[in-house]
Amino acid sequence: MKVGITSYPMLWQRTGGLQVQIRHTIHSLRRIGVDAEVIDIYNEKISDFDIVHVFSATHGMYLTLQEARLQGVKTVVSPVFQPDMNLYKYKKFRVASWLLRQITSNEVKSSYDYIGSALHTADRIIALSEKEWAVIEIGYDIKKEKISLVGNGVDPHYFESTADHFVKNSSLDTGFVLIVGSISSFKNQLGVIRATNRNIVLVGQILDHGYFDQCRAEAGERLTYLGTFDFNDPYLGSIYAAAGVTVLASAGEAFGLTVVESLAAGTPAIITEKNGLGLRPQPPYLQFVDSYNSMLLNAAIEKSLGVGFDRREKCRGMVQHMSWDNVAKDLLRIYNETITRGD
Repeated sequence: MKVGITSYPMLWQRTGGLQVQIRHTIHSLRRIGVDAEVIDIYNEKISDFDIVHVFSATHGMYLTLQEARLQGVKTVVSPVFQPDMNLYKYKKFRVASWLLRQITSNEVKSSYDYIGSALHTADRIIALSEKEWAVIEIGYDIKKEKISLVGNGVDPHYFESTADHFVKNSSLDTGFVLIVGSISSFKNQLGVIRATNRNIVLVGQILDHGYFDQCRAEAGERLTYLGTFDFNDPYLGSIYAAAGVTVLASAGEAFGLTVVESLAAGTPAIITEKNGLGLRPQPPYLQFVDSYNSMLLNAAIEKSLGVGFDRREKCRGMVQHMSWDNVAKDLLRIYNETITRGD
């Protein structure tokens, strides 16, 4: 089977959770014998592939799905929505979209319309979590029979991570607060800085240099920026293992892969309550918080930093079942079903 993976072109100009998810998906599919690759839209045709897997239902990706249908190729889409199932919000979206179409005689459509078009055009839809499933089914009026649930995995090397590599190559003390993710107001690094007086280490691409400068100005010497790392770089695993806690206090997370990686490395994690992890909180090893409540965020950080020496076993046990190889097998099953049954 030849699987074409695609997403919006500008995605590849930076590094973030979705890019990591796509790369892991490709690598894990290849490990089980599937010919998977990112489609070269300038040199390859969609019809060269047995099935196309589109990541993201935004940024005009409905056009890719429609073209695949015209070329007779089955499609699967992973929408990667924020897990915020606010029924009233989606009712407003529907009304606003209807009014816009009426006023413009269907010449102008909303983002809601285009996302809905992507979901309805795709042959199958993959939700990362039950929360995202609800957004797809209820928010966009998609039949549940069309949706499958497949979460993200975690790379096996994180389970073998230790702090040794980091300690040998850094002058920083272990036990710091770690934030891994693109540096921007959405990820809320500044909120973490303001919530705690602990030392903070940032890892990730700087998307907003003004915001980064503000973080650096407010944190002062407490802040260390280590740059970016490839998703399979063992040094990143060592950074996780050296941290006292990993915090992902963003406005929302479709999944929250860095939290899973942290737990696999044996380090407690804190994530926004608006997440699609599919895991239950188990304080102090995994805590869900209101990202913009400084008092609660600080309390959660201190609780995680106070865990005992058994933290490695406890944290790893929470995500031991999450394997990219299992993800690949689930995806292959869905691909085969989609091709043979045309779901």
